Amino acid sequence: MASQSPDAATGAGVEIIDKLKELSKLSLDRLPVLTSIFEGMALSCCDEFREYCSPAVTAFVNQIVSGDSWDLLEACSDGVSVIFYCREWDARIVIGVERRLVFSIVDAMYGGDGSELPYEDKRSFTALETKIGRVICEFGARSFTESFRTVGEITLAPERTETALDFASLGQHNMMLIHAQILFQVLDVGGVMFVLIPQNVLLPVRQKLERQRAPMLSSVDPRWTSLLSQRVSRAEVTMDAVILGKEIELGQMFKLEVGKTLELEGTERNIFFEYEGDRLFRGCLGRERGTYTVTIDEALSDIDVEETESRHRS
Repeated sequence: MASQSPDAATGAGVEIIDKLKELSKLSLDRLPVLTSIFEGMALSCCDEFREYCSPAVTAFVNQIVSGDSWDLLEACSDGVSVIFYCREWDARIVIGVERRLVFSIVDAMYGGDGSELPYEDKRSFTALETKIGRVICEFGARSFTESFRTVGEITLAPERTETALDFASLGQHNMMLIHAQILFQVLDVGGVMFVLIPQNVLLPVRQKLERQRAPMLSSVDPRWTSLLSQRVSRAEVTMDAVILGKEIELGQMFKLEVGKTLELEGTERNIFFEYEGDRLFRGCLGRERGTYTVTIDEALSDIDVEETESRHRS
């Protein structure tokens, strides 16, 4: 039996180690479900923002990359971040919002209209700004866990809030991270929410993340989505106030003369608002400052419309 030379054995060992290293790496291009999860997180976050500010907030996934924790944590240091512990993964992840997004949300929450230039000062966050940033990160965590249910159940418990991340924030000095950026737009100002996940926790669910995803109906351009929503909400329509008339025969109509008065069957408390022939509201006639006015009393259902039309025909 031929023996294997030491050099050949060494070469085979190196090749095996290289293959094992390749198996421990995640190719983001082959994980479409992961992209879908962050897209779902972005849409869910937009719904959460409605409880805090009236201006429309739009979002889309800007990028998903992998990198070393030394570089990524330093790049995400300028903002409010919350470190969450995931019991199922026995690991910590970071969800944070950059400075510009915090200031934009605070502005929108307290009545801003976007006319002022974005605040760019590098001062320390106030206690209120830090608290609002933490709240945003927490509903980002809720949105992420809800979206991740297509792969598995996880729970994220907040541990601490940071305004200056460093390379040891996740407990290890050097690890590979998945870095997702979600770009939000409020008051025509953009801001980023970022998510940092240790790459090794996704290895056990790699096959589920590689499944072919169905296309999602999401906004590609947040600016156009915002403009369209504003245009729709500002559209002007013309409505007609109608008092029910009186049916007469054709012969009687030919006998009408200029100056003749017709008594209507409707009353001043039975006026209908119509738009393009559809009866929408019921109201009553009044006066204010010498002019006629109409007050809307109630909205009409389809049944109400059928009943009023049948009485009018009879």
